[in-house]
Amino acid sequence: MGEKLKEHRKQNIDKIRIGSCIELLLLLDNFESDFSRLQDYILKNAEFLNNQIESTIKKQFQDIQEVLTNDIDILLNDIDKSELYCNYMGRYY
Repeated sequence: MGEKLKEHRKQNIDKIRIGSCIELLLLLDNFESDFSRLQDYILKNAEFLNNQIESTIKKQFQDIQEVLTNDIDILLNDIDKSELYCNYMGRYY
């Protein structure tokens, strides 16, 4: 009777170990799946932020270029006006 009880306990312990291993494998699989989703989420957000930063930098350069172009146009216009003024005043002196 004692031997049968020991064998029965050993079988139950083996079943518990197998069950624990299966549960651990499921937990690891869930962890891997969650980690993969988290990694995808981080990569998508990083790509989005990178695109946003790139777009912001391009927009800032465009704004700077517009300001410089406007400043150059103003300077050229002032030069033209000065030249006209000098030509006009040169007639009288």
